Amino acid sequence: MRSITIICFLILSWSIQAQEYKAHKVQEGETLESIAARYGTSVAAIKKINPDAANLTKNSILVVADYSGMQPDPVDFVMHKVKRKETLFSLSQRYNVSQTLIKKYNKQLYAEKLRKGDRIQIPVYPKPGEVVERPGLPVIDPMDDKIATHVVQMSEGKFGIARKYGISVAQLNAMNPGVGDDLKPGQKLIVTKNPTDKASILKDRRFAFYEVQPLENFFQLTQKFEITQDSLIALNPSLTDGVKAGMVLKVPNNELSAVGFFFTDNPMVNLEDSLTNNLVKELVVMLPFNLDRSSKDSVNLEDRFKRERLLNLSLDFYEGVLMALDSAKRNGISVNLQTFDTQQDSSKVANLFKANDFSNVQAIIGPLMNTTFDVAARQAEALQIPVFSPLTTATIGMTPNVFQTRTIDSLMEVKLMNHLDDRTETKNVIIIADSSAEAKKERLLTKYPVAKVITPRENSFIYQTDLSKELVDGMENWIFIETNQVSLISNVTSYLNALSDKYKAQLFTTGYNSSFENENIDANHLSKLRFMFASISKQVLDNKTGSFNAAYLKRFGKMPSQYALRGFDITYDVLLRLAAFGDVYSSAHSGANTSYLKSGFYYAKQPMGGYYNTSAYLIQYEDGLQLKLVE
Repeated sequence: MRSITIICFLILSWSIQAQEYKAHKVQEGETLESIAARYGTSVAAIKKINPDAANLTKNSILVVADYSGMQPDPVDFVMHKVKRKETLFSLSQRYNVSQTLIKKYNKQLYAEKLRKGDRIQIPVYPKPGEVVERPGLPVIDPMDDKIATHVVQMSEGKFGIARKYGISVAQLNAMNPGVGDDLKPGQKLIVTKNPTDKASILKDRRFAFYEVQPLENFFQLTQKFEITQDSLIALNPSLTDGVKAGMVLKVPNNELSAVGFFFTDNPMVNLEDSLTNNLVKELVVMLPFNLDRSSKDSVNLEDRFKRERLLNLSLDFYEGVLMALDSAKRNGISVNLQTFDTQQDSSKVANLFKANDFSNVQAIIGPLMNTTFDVAARQAEALQIPVFSPLTTATIGMTPNVFQTRTIDSLMEVKLMNHLDDRTETKNVIIIADSSAEAKKERLLTKYPVAKVITPRENSFIYQTDLSKELVDGMENWIFIETNQVSLISNVTSYLNALSDKYKAQLFTTGYNSSFENENIDANHLSKLRFMFASISKQVLDNKTGSFNAAYLKRFGKMPSQYALRGFDITYDVLLRLAAFGDVYSSAHSGANTSYLKSGFYYAKQPMGGYYNTSAYLIQYEDGLQLKLVE
C-alpha cells in the first residue's frame, strides 16, 4: 500500500510542481542530513513529505524534492581518479553530490561511460547555512589595450566567444571567475582584444564550426553531421536548452567523415621527459607461439621455426617487446610482463581470462589474429583493460577498450591528398589505375576532375605511346599509379624514366604496398621520379634506429625485422604512456603525439568504438636512392 501511495504522490507532484521529485532508496550509513545535502533540500522538507522519516532504515523509501539542478556554483572541486568498479552512483554516494551535477562538470560523461583511470572533477558545495565569499571579477585597468568587454548575444556560449577572440575556454574562465556555463543575453564578459594564444583556435581537423539556420532542429543536425543527439550535446553543452537559430556549434568535419579520421597539429612529444608514475607496470602480451604443437611435431623444432611464418613473426615481435622492456628499465620503469601463447585458438584465449587474475593488468598487447583478438577485447572490456591490436586494421568498430595501433589504409590516401592540396592548378594530372583500384580512381577524379586517365590493357601493361601522348612538355606532370601488380609498376616506371629527359614528371600512389618494394622494381627509376607515398612507417634510417639495430644484433645475433621494430615501438609507447599518465586512456585524451623507431602514435576516440591510431608519414625518394621524410 505504501508503494502505491508513493507512486500516486509522485504523479500528482510532478504535474503541479516545478522542481523534480524523486524516490530515494536509503543506503547503509545514510542520514537525513546527507540525503538533504545530496538533493539540495532540508531535513525539515524531507520530514514534511515523509512523516515517518525519523525512523530511517536501510532500503526504506523516501520521496524527496530534488533541487540539485538549482545548486549554487561550487566553491571548489575534488579531482578523482576512477577506480575499477566505481560508478557514477557510487561516486555520488561517496561525495554527496548528484550524478547530474557530476556530469555537468565532466561533459564527456554525457556521451561516454565512466572508465577506470578517468580523471574527473567532483564539485564541492557549501554546507547548509555556510556563507562563502566568492571572488569578484578581476580589477581591470581601463588603459590596458589588450582588454575588452564582450556583451553576450542571444544563444552565445563560452566556446563560440572564446573562439571569436582567439582564446581558450580555460582562459575565458580564468578572466571571468565565478561565471557559470549558462550565459544570459546582455551579460558582460572580459575578453582580450588581441589573441594571446593562437594555438587555442580550433585545429582539431575532426571538427568544424556550423551556424544553426532558422527552423533547424536536433533531428536535422544529427542527420546532417551523422552524430547522435547525446554526442552533439556533449560537444555543445548549450544545446541542453534546445536548438536555436544563430548558435555556433562544434560539429564533425564532413570533409573527413568518409574515413572518420583526422590528423593532428599537436607537436611531437618525448614522453621520456614526463615520467611521473613509478609504480610497477602490469603488462600482458598474447601471441600465437603454438607451443602445444612443438612437442607433438616429429620434425626438428629449428626447422619448424623456419617454416612457419606466423611463428617467426611472433618471435620477432616478442624480441622487440623484450628490447622495449630493456629501454623502459633504463628509464627507471619497472615492468611485470606476463606472456601467453594463444595457440591461434579463441577458446584458449577465453580460458586465459578464466584461469588468470587480470584485475591489476594495465594493458594487453595482442593477440595477432582477428578472431582471437576479438575474444580478448570482449573479455578485457569487463575489466576496462585496454587491448592493443598490433598489426591488423580489421578490428575497427569494436569495443571501446580497443587501441588500433596500425593506421588504416584509407588514411594514407587522405594524408597524401592533404599534402598536395592547392598545388594542382599548374599540374598535368594523369591517373593510371587497374581494375582492382576503380574506387581509388574515382576518388582521385573527384579530387582532380580534369585529370587524364590511362586504363591498362588486359594483361596489365601500357605502351609508351599511351603515356607520352598524355604528358605535357613545359609543365609539371603528376602521375598517380594505383595497383598492386609488380608488372604494371615496372612497366610504368620504366617508360616514365625513359621519357624523363623530355618531360618533368613526379610519381605518386595513394595505396603504397609491398609490390613497390619488389626486386623487379628499379629503385633508381623511383628515385629519378621523386616517387612519393604515405606510410605507417618512417622508412628512413636515423641515429636511433641505427643504435637499436646494433643492440638487437648483439643480443639476438641478427638484424631486426619490421615486426621486431613494431614490437618495440608499440610496447615502448604503451609503457611510456603508463609512466607519464598513469593509464593509456588518459594519454589518448591528452592528445599525446609520439614517434619512435619506425612508427608514430596519435590515438583518436571514435564515437562508436575504441581508439584508433591516426599517425602517418609522407615519404619521398630522392637522388642517390635516399628516402626523405617529407612530413
